[in-house]
Amino acid sequence: MRRAEWLIPYSHDHQHGLAQALRLGRAAEADEVDDEQALETAVADVLAFFRVELSSHMRREEVELLPLAARHGCTTDDEVARMASEHLRLRVLQARLVDNPTNAAVAAELATLLHDHIRWEERELFQAWQDRVEQLDVEATVAIAAAEPLAVCTPLQKPGSARLAAGSMNATNVRVAAGCELPAAQLDRDVALVVTGGAGVLVADDVDQALAPGLSLIMRAGSTRSIRAGADGLQLTTAHVRR
Repeated sequence: MRRAEWLIPYSHDHQHGLAQALRLGRAAEADEVDDEQALETAVADVLAFFRVELSSHMRREEVELLPLAARHGCTTDDEVARMASEHLRLRVLQARLVDNPTNAAVAAELATLLHDHIRWEERELFQAWQDRVEQLDVEATVAIAAAEPLAVCTPLQKPGSARLAAGSMNATNVRVAAGCELPAAQLDRDVALVVTGGAGVLVADDVDQALAPGLSLIMRAGSTRSIRAGADGLQLTTAHVRR
């Protein structure tokens, strides 16, 4: 089925991402037979692609495309949470690969996740949104040109490399009811957070941070945090290295 005009820019980006995922995956497999040069080249290419194209693409999806689709009533909570969770995992894997560019296991994990995430967005998410828009008879414009961002997505700072050197990530979708609060607690590890819906306030070491959809940040190990939901509740995704 032909892709709707408002989704075409993102689908074009996805073609480049799939090519990068394929090359990186092949190089990670080749590394098992001691082809380190192929892995180093593929990792350098994918990290450059991440810096130049993929980071911007994900931010545009988060702060332009998602709000546009939400305004047309196209999104579901599960779709928003999955996009946020997988974007977060991609950013964390990229940070780990920067720290250790010869780690074939991390390269393979990033290649697989990037491939599967793009396939999900193209074959399921975008198609579902397009079908819903057509059923609603809504005229959607190109998100990049017309959508006013509802939030500013702050690029993730890289967590402490020691904490990301090994192991897999745990991601958790959290819902906080309207007006309720997650009590103050001291973090024993770096925790990445992405706000997927609603609004609220994060208090970290007595400093208030407004939470709005699309915002991503790192809560550092040793900090004390509490989270309070606004009048419409709060949905967020957190991720940390599994013990």
